[in-house]
Amino acid sequence: MTRFLLFLIAFCNATAQAQNIVPNPSFEEYHDLPNGTAHWFDVVSWHNVNMNAVSSASPDYFHLSGTGGAVLPDNYFGTVWPHTGSGVMGLMTLSLSNDNFREYIGCSLLEPMVPAERYCVSFYWTNGVEPANKRGTNHLGAAFSVNPLEQPSIHVVDYVPQVDNANVLYDHDWILFSDTIIATEAWTDLTIGNFYNDSETDYFTFGNGLNGAHYFIDDVTVKKCSPISLPANALVEQSLNIFPNPAFDNVTITGFTKNASLQIHNAFGQIMKSGSTIFHQAVFDISDLPSGIYTIVCNESTTGLTSQAKLVVLH
Repeated sequence: MTRFLLFLIAFCNATAQAQNIVPNPSFEEYHDLPNGTAHWFDVVSWHNVNMNAVSSASPDYFHLSGTGGAVLPDNYFGTVWPHTGSGVMGLMTLSLSNDNFREYIGCSLLEPMVPAERYCVSFYWTNGVEPANKRGTNHLGAAFSVNPLEQPSIHVVDYVPQVDNANVLYDHDWILFSDTIIATEAWTDLTIGNFYNDSETDYFTFGNGLNGAHYFIDDVTVKKCSPISLPANALVEQSLNIFPNPAFDNVTITGFTKNASLQIHNAFGQIMKSGSTIFHQAVFDISDLPSGIYTIVCNESTTGLTSQAKLVVLH
């Protein structure tokens, strides 16, 4: 039976300081301020996947001190304030005027990802207020690769992304999209966009406007996921029993004494579910949790012990 022992303070401190390996993650550093659309090349460390081979398939850079169609908050594609800082980037995931038209933004990571390590991946997206393109699509995702990806002309990059959103996205506010992945190679590059053909892409129309779907992107993060830190006296004498595991609707937890409080944490350490029990088991409804890996933490008031176990949620 697996036993979870005391987390060393030095280990907790090291993992808690996991670094974001995305360069210029909020697009603050620039070569020049943008003065029009398609000025991806003004941003430090980021590139257009087709390297501007076709000017009509180039993403955009927007800045509070920009000019013309690249100024924030009011720009060619809508009204938006940066989630943080002064700059954001923008890309199109669909054009009804050009079959399989796509725009992507990419960068080389600050260091290669470590195979078998778990990484937390996230970025913020929005369509902005009064967007020029009043459509939303699914499949806004992120792909990791060894070496930069290449886009054929203006069309879809033939690559399966490790992070993908199956839901149609459309919102005037900044929304956090996050996921966890296990690195299977020493990936060096990140690319964000829609990697699916028009026939595989769903979209909704939310009003009259231009003939496509456009998203603003900010605060991109890729870092090793930190484990849940336990109290310094958390010496555990037994492990938790979880059934079923993987689970999709309800999960039963046993293996602790009476008078215990339990929490279910996501990969970012956020508490997604919590409760207490005076019995020897607890049941949680996890049907509303997204698929992923979670950590159950149990604090026993009678013994002072803290134990944890991994829960896999599948839908």
